[in-house]
Amino acid sequence: MLTVAQVGVMWFQVKVTGHPVHVYKADAGSNAIESAYRLILALRELEKKWNAAKKDDKHFCDHHHPVNFNVGKIAGGDWASSVPAWCTFDMRVGVLPSMSLGEARRQVEDCIRQAAARDAFLGNSPPTVTWKASRPSPSC
Repeated sequence: MLTVAQVGVMWFQVKVTGHPVHVYKADAGSNAIESAYRLILALRELEKKWNAAKKDDKHFCDHHHPVNFNVGKIAGGDWASSVPAWCTFDMRVGVLPSMSLGEARRQVEDCIRQAAARDAFLGNSPPTVTWKASRPSPSC
């Protein structure tokens, strides 16, 4: 099969901070891993929205799921007996050719910002988003 179009690809990392406490008083803290999970769920909704836009793309309108958001790496916490103070996750997102990468970045950042604003802790301690460059070509 001849390929005439390809989705764009972007990578970013989200860093979430929490409020660490010993597990015996977990309700007094804020779990950074659980907050990150809520951000990931919000990004899944954005993924659905972008896939719905395939109907207007001549190259991907018949593709079952052209845009994929992939959480490829996640890390957080320091040990199992404390509420995690930190969490980072790295995500790869596909972008339809009809969307500019700048607009795609704006939508991702807006999605994270809005989801954080709905979170009791993250509303006052917003996560950070760091965009990653594409993978370097291997040296010959």
